[in-house]
Amino acid sequence: MCGVTETLMAAGTIMSAVGQYQQSQATADGYRRQSDFLSQKAAVDQERLRRKTRSDAARQRVRYATSGVQISGSPTEVQLNILKEGDLDARLVGWEARNRANSLQASASAASKAGENLLASSVVTTTGKLL
Repeated sequence: MCGVTETLMAAGTIMSAVGQYQQSQATADGYRRQSDFLSQKAAVDQERLRRKTRSDAARQRVRYATSGVQISGSPTEVQLNILKEGDLDARLVGWEARNRANSLQASASAASKAGENLLASSVVTTTGKLL
C-alpha cells in the first residue's frame, strides 16, 4: 500500500514524462514539416534551374543567329552540352534536398521513438515504485 506522498510523487513523475513525450512529438513534427518544405522547395528550385538553362540556351542560339553562325556541328553540340549540364545541376539540387529531407525524417522518427521510450520507462518505473 502506498501513501498520499508516494502517489503524488508518482503522478508528478508521470506528468513530467507525458510533458517530455509531447515535446518529443512536437520536435518530430517540426522535423517532418522541415522535410516536407525541403522536398517542395527542391521541386521548385529544380524547375527554376531547368527553365534558366533553357533560357540561356535560347539566348545563345539567338546570339549565334545574329552573328551569322550556322547552327550545326559545334554550336549545336555546345547547346546540347548546356542543356545536359543544366539538367545535371537540377538533378543534383533534387538529390541534395532529398538527402536532407531523408535525414530530417530519420531525426523525426528518432525523436518520436525517444519520447515513446521515455514515457514507457517512466510508467514502468513509477508502477514499480508504487507496488
